Amino acid sequence: MDDLIAFLQRLTAAQQLHPGLNCVSETCTDGNRVLIDNSSTLVRWMIELRPSAKHHGQLPQWQHLVDTLVTGGYTRLAPYSV
Repeated sequence: MDDLIAFLQRLTAAQQLHPGLNCVSETCTDGNRVLIDNSSTLVRWMIELRPSAKHHGQLPQWQHLVDTLVTGGYTRLAPYSV
């Protein structure tokens, strides 16, 4: 996951969101089940990506992934969960 995030961070914000956010979601989740252990890189990237997600109309997709990650144990994202 850390390598994927490092790659995505080289892209524009719009590219990090689409297709990047979808790729991360498909890689680390299966439905509502989280498939990877805690990744501080993922948490940091998700937090940094929030303003861009809002600006580019991708906030619902971002929010869904955050909520899934929180239920899967990523408690550092809990303040961003609804």
